[in-house]
Amino acid sequence: PYIGRSNVEAVGLSRNCTVFNLVSRWAHKNVLAFKQQGYTVQGWLKEVHYQCMRVNGDFPVPMWEKEVKCISKSIANWVWYKFDIAASNRRFSELQAHRNSLRKTTINAGRTKIITEL
Repeated sequence: PYIGRSNVEAVGLSRNCTVFNLVSRWAHKNVLAFKQQGYTVQGWLKEVHYQCMRVNGDFPVPMWEKEVKCISKSIANWVWYKFDIAASNRRFSELQAHRNSLRKTTINAGRTKIITEL
């Protein structure tokens, strides 16, 4: 059971996966704001750990804190040191442009041009 959340994807997954998925999404969205506010990596680690403990607390039988700490440390370090928001935005824009070009090609491919001479 997964109590207190509306994330349908999390139903049926292990507690570890659920905590990782929810908090890593949160971390990717919030890391830039934390860096801009002058947080250090230690402050970031504490905040990610807090978020993991909050999610873990929603389970009927929560994981031990040591397990949660391993998950939070993994998320915090990867997002802080490896995640590049500018590169992510650039890749997303390129993907959207590519999808748009495919859409235009598909739409135009289905049309037949009728030429009539007057």
